[in-house]
Amino acid sequence: MRAVDNYLKALENAEAEGEILGQQLTTALRKVIPDLEYSLGWFEAGIDTLCFWSEKAFYTKKRNIALGQIVLRVFPELEGYVETPEGGWLTERQAKRVRRILEKLQEES
Repeated sequence: MRAVDNYLKALENAEAEGEILGQQLTTALRKVIPDLEYSLGWFEAGIDTLCFWSEKAFYTKKRNIALGQIVLRVFPELEGYVETPEGGWLTERQAKRVRRILEKLQEES
């Protein structure tokens, strides 16, 4: 059935492009968050969601800016497709550095 074939191809393309995007963002942001990891989806999200986490970037009084918020400020078109389910909280200084890195990536593309 053509619709099934088209659907499966779209999923394959979405997964491949999601992996590319996730890897690009993670590699760039490891300058600020060395243990940053990502996945496409998690148990509450499908492959249309980039999930970022860091074991060391948890909430404290000094870490109160979510990585996902910064990503969405630079790439608002990703609204609804970025989550930080396992942490990903940054200090104000880290957040500024992350934003500069993301803005540079955006300009280069």
